[in-house]
Amino acid sequence: MTYSEPLFNQISRFATSVGFGFVICILYYTVLFIRKIFSEKRCAVLIQDIFFGITATIMSFFYMIIYNNGEVRLNLLIGEITGAAVLYCISGKYIVPLIEKTALIIRKLVITVTLPARLYIKALSKLYKLPAKYIKENKNKKKNNNTSQDGEAVKKGSKNKLKKKSEKRKNNTLKPLKNQNKSV
Repeated sequence: MTYSEPLFNQISRFATSVGFGFVICILYYTVLFIRKIFSEKRCAVLIQDIFFGITATIMSFFYMIIYNNGEVRLNLLIGEITGAAVLYCISGKYIVPLIEKTALIIRKLVITVTLPARLYIKALSKLYKLPAKYIKENKNKKKNNNTSQDGEAVKKGSKNKLKKKSEKRKNNTLKPLKNQNKSV
């Protein structure tokens, strides 16, 4: 029985594919660490998982080209999957909590270090909004300025004056004229 390749070469390539599976698992831990630091929102997780999948596929493709002369063999793919699964199962209990704690510390450190810059930007944004606020208030005042029946501009604070003027008009129209001649 003859083989196209010696058994030792196949075993050594399988062992290197298991080691490459370890590298893929370490890459996953790196992506997990970045995810824990920045964002765990659903969209961000989806994008990071797609990025990881594409990166792992490209790395696996180049691994096949470099170490196996471009031949895709099932035993090498199984070796990669086995290596990643074994490393994840063995070290997942210890590395994932360590990643979470480290990411939390780094997140708090980044928030603390960037606090002055964030406060400065917030103050600048308030200064920028102040003129815009006054311009907006002036526009609202112009809109709120009503005109009375005589065409006089009425401001918000002069509602009482408007009532007094309208009462005077009513009183003037209802009073009889004093200087009327009674001759007919």
